[in-house]
Order: sequence, then C-alpha cells, then structure tokens
Amino acid sequence: MHILLTDILTCPRCGPDFGLILLADVIADRRVTTGRLGCANCRESYRVKERVADLRTGTGEGWEMELAPPFDGDPEEAAVRVTALLGVTEGPAMIVLAGPAAGLSTRIGGMIPDVEPVSLVVTELPEEERSGSILRVEGVFPFYPRSVRAVALPFRAGDAQIAAAARVVAPGGRLLVCTKDGDAGAVLDREGLSVILDQEGVLVAERPASDGSARALHQLGGSPR
Repeated sequence: MHILLTDILTCPRCGPDFGLILLADVIADRRVTTGRLGCANCRESYRVKERVADLRTGTGEGWEMELAPPFDGDPEEAAVRVTALLGVTEGPAMIVLAGPAAGLSTRIGGMIPDVEPVSLVVTELPEEERSGSILRVEGVFPFYPRSVRAVALPFRAGDAQIAAAARVVAPGGRLLVCTKDGDAGAVLDREGLSVILDQEGVLVAERPASDGSARALHQLGGSPR
C-alpha cells in the first residue's frame, strides 16, 4: 500500500469524516508492508499485512464479481477500454478499481506513466494482479470526498454504489460505471458530476475542475489534471 494513500483513507465504520492513522511496522520503497491503520473515533484497528490493508468490517457486503459488457471479453482489450474512458493519460494520480476491475490493475498501471492503481477487493487477488495498492473492503469507498483522480465500476452497479463512488472523485476527475435498474444520471447529478458519455449502459461522468477543493490534490505529487 502506497504511503500517500494513507493521507486519504477513512474509517469504513465511521464514514468519510473520520480519517485513519497509520502505525507502520515496515515501509519499503514508499509502501507500507506491515502495520496498522487506526480510527481515533471508534478505536477500531485495521491490519496491513504483505502490503494489503484489510478494512473489512464483517458486513459481508461486496460487489458483483463479473465484468459487464463491453468489458467482459479479453482482459487486455478491457483494460484499454477502461483506461481510455477514465481519461487519465499520465500521473501522478490514483485510480480506484472496484471489485472485478481489480483484475485489470496490472495492465492499467502499465499503460499510464506514474499512476497508482488502488484495488478494492473482498477476497485475495492472484499474485500476478497484486500491483499498486490493495484494500480489502466490503462494499465501501473508504476515502475522503473529492480525493481520487478516477474510479472504475465496470460491473452492474446500483444507485447506492454509484453515489458512494461519485463522492470520492476529485475536481476534474472521472467516474466510469455500468448501470442496472435505476436513474444513474440523476444520482450522478446529485453528487455534482456531469455525464459526458452514455452508451449502451456504460456511463462516464466528470466532476467540474472548478468544483471546490480536493482533499488530496498533492496525491503522489500530482493534481486532478
């Protein structure tokens, strides 16, 4: 887990107003190998082991683990599609890949210079996909509002998942979602994002670059543009 990611992590129990405090045991190459993340509000402690932060709370809630069309074919092609739609051409930047999108992290990370893929998963990832930062979570986006460059949900996401993901997108950043039942456009509008692509169930929305201040424009030394 990249050390700068800890600047924007929030407690999955207490919500986006409560950040986590890192107590690192081992840090190598700016990555936390082992340690703990603690919440000063609820006093919960979350383990970091083998570079993976375990933020699960025991709710058992996760994401659908199947990529939706048109991302369910060849992984290389899916990674190219996701990367293009997110609109990030260079870093420094953090890109959140939720659920099945985590299986594309190595490919996406290799396409964009100086980008940090942040994978949100429920279970273990195969060794070949353990690139970037990995958070084990249960259906939450444990980041401060407006703190990450882009978020990808290339599976059938519900309105609640879309709203939670939209809140963490920084000014100038994008959210990629595949919709199921519900008015995703209205959800995104309420969260301050504008839809710039709506095609066959795939939506790409963007937060205006002038929309307030982001929590971590300094993330990895970069900005949302």
